[in-house]
Amino acid sequence: MNVRRPGAIVTLGSINVDVTAFCDRLPRPGETVMGTRSAISLGGKGANQAAAVARLGARSIFIGRTGNDSFGTLARDRLAEFGVDVEHLTAQPETTTGLAVISVNKDGENCIVVVGGANSLVNRSDVNRAKTILESAQVLLLQLETPLAASLAAAAVVEPSTTIITR
Repeated sequence: MNVRRPGAIVTLGSINVDVTAFCDRLPRPGETVMGTRSAISLGGKGANQAAAVARLGARSIFIGRTGNDSFGTLARDRLAEFGVDVEHLTAQPETTTGLAVISVNKDGENCIVVVGGANSLVNRSDVNRAKTILESAQVLLLQLETPLAASLAAAAVVEPSTTIITR
């Protein structure tokens, strides 16, 4: 009987810095409103999923890209603080880290602008660098916030018994 040792949960996906402004009401086009508070935090569906996996106690590995900027450093450090292996998170020179600018009103309604930045540069070379990790993955998480070709390449590398979740 061949028993497969559980591997890591690997996430190939987006990583952003979220800049959130809270206000009583959302502005209309061309209008400025005063905010009540602000927050800067880790974001991106991929990074959020990888952090959740680590917080649940599983081995979590993230594959993706940040810019080679201060937001990239912040995002990498925060993801690592959650216990995520960031060895395959590449800092891309001459581009920016993914960014979400979020306005939230007192009722919780929001408006979000996302700038993909380095997330849009994730490609087959990222998959190739992480091939050994992907081959031993127990689960592969994909969100489709990075180029589809990279997600398809990662899905093609994993073992047939690996569970692939696209969300």
